[in-house]
Amino acid sequence: MANIGSFKKVGSDFQGEIVTLSLQTKGVRIVAETNFGGAMVEAVLRGIDPNIPFSEVKASRGKVVRAEPIAALYEQDRVSHVGALTKLEDQMMLLTGAGYLGDGSPDRVDAVVWGLTDIMLNTKPVFGTAVNEFLAPPIVIPPFWQRGFALRVEAGRTMALWGAWDHHQRTLYVTTEHMRSGADPSTNVAAILARGDWIPGIIESDETNLKARQDMAAFYLGLGLEVVLADRAYEAGISDVNSLISTGRLKVFSSCQRTISDYRAYRRDEEGQLARDGGLMECLRILARPSSIQNMRTKPKFEMVKQPLHGNQGVHVGDPKAGY
Repeated sequence: MANIGSFKKVGSDFQGEIVTLSLQTKGVRIVAETNFGGAMVEAVLRGIDPNIPFSEVKASRGKVVRAEPIAALYEQDRVSHVGALTKLEDQMMLLTGAGYLGDGSPDRVDAVVWGLTDIMLNTKPVFGTAVNEFLAPPIVIPPFWQRGFALRVEAGRTMALWGAWDHHQRTLYVTTEHMRSGADPSTNVAAILARGDWIPGIIESDETNLKARQDMAAFYLGLGLEVVLADRAYEAGISDVNSLISTGRLKVFSSCQRTISDYRAYRRDEEGQLARDGGLMECLRILARPSSIQNMRTKPKFEMVKQPLHGNQGVHVGDPKAGY
């Protein structure tokens, strides 16, 4: 639990007020951005209270990029405001993916971003690219694009991402998502098949035992899903995602809101280990693997069938569950 205050003072008057707030609220520490001021900030604060908990941060990325993981925390209802923080919330409304639309600098938002990062994350993002670099408006998937999905089954939660591969541009499009908690396997399978029962998939679980994962894959095959077992190459999958992003060959439909939120929140801890709950990022790293792309296929072509009651007159029969 932490209390975060925002200030706008002239000259050096702010230091005393911040120290007072820290003592009154028993704050863990003061986090100070020292791009402008450097060691002076810590020296002044410790001159007021030598024992004040203090850590410094330096801005190396833009405000929007820094704010994205914190925006994800808000979207996940992990942050709430107590009391009136009108000026802060006004700034929040004006900070967009295109930049800050208000006058001056969003100083209060910046302070909250630094504070919440220290309190709740204290980590670094797995992917350093801003979301708006690869967002794309939803389009109708051309029939000659190959398609597939990545499915991850965890205790109490099932999630999936669907992808479409543009072979000519060698670009992966993330088109739709699925996440359900507490639903039985048949319910999840029905939702997956409704998006196209011809679409092949790659399946993974949080089981560490190979035999258990193989049994799980066989179970879902028995329920009607066409799936093969993922290779569990975590770091290789992340590298594949990074490669697609850095070359402009990953596009995520803007309708995939949970995917966007999980991308922003996907972090490494101080030891470089992946966060336990990657959400749909666990599916994205599977979907981006070359073996997963090779497993994709194009939508079956329409077939001509003859209807006995109409002589030689045929009708086109398509796939009523294609999802597009």
